[in-house]
Amino acid sequence: MKKILLVILLISFFGIQSSYAKTINWKYEVISSQQNKLEECIKVIEIKGKPKTSDIMVNVLYRNVPFLVKLQNKCKEGIKGLFVIKFLDEDEFLVEETTKDFSIGRKGLSKTSFKVMFQPFKEFKKVKSVSIEFQLLETF
Repeated sequence: MKKILLVILLISFFGIQSSYAKTINWKYEVISSQQNKLEECIKVIEIKGKPKTSDIMVNVLYRNVPFLVKLQNKCKEGIKGLFVIKFLDEDEFLVEETTKDFSIGRKGLSKTSFKVMFQPFKEFKKVKSVSIEFQLLETF
């Protein structure tokens, strides 16, 4: 009976821990990579991550952190392309980098969600800012 009660308490403890995730709104910088007027049409609304505190219990070697990037198109035609998002530390050294594709309808909003794996686990705590660069932009 004591074992069953102990197991139930442990499961409830881990269940409570895994449901807590603090949302982080990142400071970001948009880097111009092209001399393209399409970049002027795109406005970055927000970049936020939601790391879970229970990730350390799952794996101590790496951390999968979900991110959400909201973009707005201010022009009359749809835009598709890629963005490179770079996670930087306080001295602006590169910690992690990932590339994702996006598509925004005319005068619309786009939400792109993805996960980034940080290895080792503590690498995520070094991230202090984010830069985003748009590439291969074209209208549709």
